[in-house]
Amino acid sequence: MKSIHGEWGKELRRLRKYEQQWLRLQSKDFVYHIDVELDQIMAFFRISFVNISCWFLRECLGRSSMALSQLLHTILLMPAEIELTKDIRRVRLKRNRKDPENMEKLEPGLQRLNELRIQHLDQRQIEFVLE
Repeated sequence: MKSIHGEWGKELRRLRKYEQQWLRLQSKDFVYHIDVELDQIMAFFRISFVNISCWFLRECLGRSSMALSQLLHTILLMPAEIELTKDIRRVRLKRNRKDPENMEKLEPGLQRLNELRIQHLDQRQIEFVLE
């Protein structure tokens, strides 16, 4: 080994240096590749969520305007229970007594959703009820 290092020392150090750089780039490329995929997936979900929210506000709540944060706090984060029967998956939303204005807007919106006869993947119809 000493004779090889003596004869090829400079080239071996350069080779090791290039090998370390190559390994460093390999791992960064791999991490970057995963991060890009995760960012793309999260961006897809965010855009889909905003599109569904806009559709719900337009079609079910009578073109009412509402900030996304207000929609989250007033409607999407409402406590609920799910009741499963043979044919129906019933989502029972608990009415917020402190916010009667938005609850009045929500009732016709839920009726509109029920008219669409949305089905879950298990073929049960989803029904929304405000209690």
